[in-house]
Amino acid sequence: MWFSNIHARAFGPIENQSLKFEKGLNVVHGSNESGKSSWHAAITVALCGLRRSAGRTKADREFEARHRPWDGGEDDAWFVQAGVMLDDGRHIEIDRDLDNRMTNVRRADLGGRQFTDLPISDGSPDGSRLLGLDRQTFPMTASVRQASIVADLREPDALQQHLARAAAGSTGGTAAGAIERIDAYSREHVGLDRRNSIKPLRAAKNGMEAAEANLSAVRNAHRNYLDLASSLDEHRREIMSLRHRRARAEAQRDHVSARHEAERLSKAATQIDEWEERFSTGDPSQQEVVGPVALSDALARVESLPDPESTSLATATDLESQLREMDSHKDLPCPELRDVQQCVEPLRRLDPPESDNVAAATPRAKAAIPALIATIAVGAVASALNGAGAGLSAAVIAGVVVLLVALAVRRVKARSTRQSQLWSSHESESAARNEAVHRLSEWQLPLDPDDAVREASNRLQAQTDRSASRRQLERDLEHRREFDEAEARRRRRHKEAWTRLRRFASERGLEGSDQEVRHGAQAVIAAHEAAQRQRDDEIQEWGRYQQALNGRTPQHWRDEAAAARAAENACQERLNQWGVELAAPTSGTSGPEAEVAGLDRAIREASRRADQAEGALGKIDQNSVDVAAAEARLSEAGVELDRVERLADTLDTTSGFLERAAEKAHMLVAPRLAEQMSPWIPKVTNGRYARVEVDPGDLCVTLVTAAGERRNAQLVSRGTTEQVYLVLRLVLAQVLSADHEACPVLLDDPTVHADAGRKNEMLDYLLAASKQHQVILFSQEQEVLDWARQQPSGAVHLIELPEPQPA
Repeated sequence: MWFSNIHARAFGPIENQSLKFEKGLNVVHGSNESGKSSWHAAITVALCGLRRSAGRTKADREFEARHRPWDGGEDDAWFVQAGVMLDDGRHIEIDRDLDNRMTNVRRADLGGRQFTDLPISDGSPDGSRLLGLDRQTFPMTASVRQASIVADLREPDALQQHLARAAAGSTGGTAAGAIERIDAYSREHVGLDRRNSIKPLRAAKNGMEAAEANLSAVRNAHRNYLDLASSLDEHRREIMSLRHRRARAEAQRDHVSARHEAERLSKAATQIDEWEERFSTGDPSQQEVVGPVALSDALARVESLPDPESTSLATATDLESQLREMDSHKDLPCPELRDVQQCVEPLRRLDPPESDNVAAATPRAKAAIPALIATIAVGAVASALNGAGAGLSAAVIAGVVVLLVALAVRRVKARSTRQSQLWSSHESESAARNEAVHRLSEWQLPLDPDDAVREASNRLQAQTDRSASRRQLERDLEHRREFDEAEARRRRRHKEAWTRLRRFASERGLEGSDQEVRHGAQAVIAAHEAAQRQRDDEIQEWGRYQQALNGRTPQHWRDEAAAARAAENACQERLNQWGVELAAPTSGTSGPEAEVAGLDRAIREASRRADQAEGALGKIDQNSVDVAAAEARLSEAGVELDRVERLADTLDTTSGFLERAAEKAHMLVAPRLAEQMSPWIPKVTNGRYARVEVDPGDLCVTLVTAAGERRNAQLVSRGTTEQVYLVLRLVLAQVLSADHEACPVLLDDPTVHADAGRKNEMLDYLLAASKQHQVILFSQEQEVLDWARQQPSGAVHLIELPEPQPA
């Protein structure tokens, strides 16, 4: 077998790249981080695959963490593909979907036909089984990872196991391994006779005890099973009885229902016959009734006329007269009250003597003023009536009066000489008082301050009252005019409505007073409405008739009524067959229905109990009540106990034979390994060691110098140890796969710890070994690259990986 190519769609840092190989020595060179180790792992997993059995080991988790696509997203497939050439010329391609643990193997040389000869290991196809290895032994022998030789030395038992397999001819394992497997088989399939043991021997004894206990339990369960079965039979008999009673009650119910249906249909048929005779002339809605529309409208207008309204307001003429009278009234001067108060303020400041003189003079002044006014008035009248002469006489008289008044005032002043100094000191106040007296005279107000203020206030109040009265009169006049206009309109409408009513009434011969005309019109309209109502009733009855017919003819209804009576008779016959008396007539079917409903409930309850019993029986495993089976299991438990005890004896005997055979197997494999390794040991150790020996007892490897000195291969320098065990791995791989396909070898930097001389010897050894089986060497060393370039054309297939790109 040899690899023809490897393709990684997504594997670690590799994305959609491929490598092609030749059958001999392939050197894949690249610097650090160029993906050498990833290619090495990709080839290994493409051949061996990943286990699909339950559970993930630590090695599985480490492999997945290291080699899943580094930069890919969730949609990038973790996928590799390898082309493999078999020794017989078959070319197969192995596709590994590592995400889903899916593998597809096909024959590339046969157009992609499925290849079904790839053995299965741990639930997944394993190509290393074609080499006589498996996915655990292939990485430990033929696929050497970087520095893995030293790691394997830390697990010498694993290496010794492979050597022991070689001693057994690589196909049947080792005698020691067989002994160990027998011991393991004995531990697994026999075990010790301890109470807490779960192995077969103890389990067989426990099974015997359990079978005995089970037989007792099954017998008890069988008795319970028989009780449940008897209960189920009783419930089923009860259900049959209830159903028989229900059938009788249902017959009674059906008879009552049929009787009511027959009565209903008979009444319906009779009613339809009556309607058919009533509407023999056809649809009443087609018979038009002409009504007195115009008369009805005229009467409605008359009856909708509003009644005359009344008002407490005076007539418009009276109100207008009151306004004119109010406008003709002449008001006395009405100064502002504030002005009057300011005007009389000087008069309030008079001194007492002065006040007395003024008070004394006031009566005479008051007496003179009317005389003066009368004189002036007489003069004015005389002037108007008699002309200028009379007016002149009156003026003379007035002048005389004024003179007399002046003399009176002068006498007053003469008597007030003792106050001359006081008056002289109040000249300014006198002027103010004179001004006040003058203004009060103009306003026709009393000279007394309080009377003047009171009179001015009364005038203002009177003026306000007259203004309010005027506004009220104006509003009343406006309302009265509106009332008069509305009443005039009402009278016009009243007249028009009655004129129209009399015109339409006269067309129907209605004459007389308003009341007689109205009553006559009402009678005509009432007669029409009665006819209309009668027609509407006929239409409604016609609708009920058509609805009752429901698209059928009266004869159909008669036939249905006859069929219902026949059904009633049939129900009666059925009751007679049951031997049940006819049910008494009722207004409905509530009695029989209630009986049927009660029986239905009883049937459901009985069925529920039967279902519970049947369900309980159904839940019982038949094996749990199978006494014969329990007795058979007890017998089988006894047989099993006897078998395990005999197996224990057989395994003990076989183990003794194999222990003796193991010693002979070691004696055969040790010389074979030493013979194949010894020719290459001087070359790879630069002549320091001449050969190797393999201990037939424990198969340990010992290095022997030319002088006969011996060194344990695990105790020499690291470089020497790796080189010796590298040779051992290649020899071991070939020995283990001797009867299978030629085993290709994958090496990742195996010469990194060797000096220059040993490095070349090791490369020469690999070149020579590649003539028997494919060798794929991954290296980052410049010396390896130079050595490969120096080889003859075609001797080495060189693959140079591209330099890694900076991140």
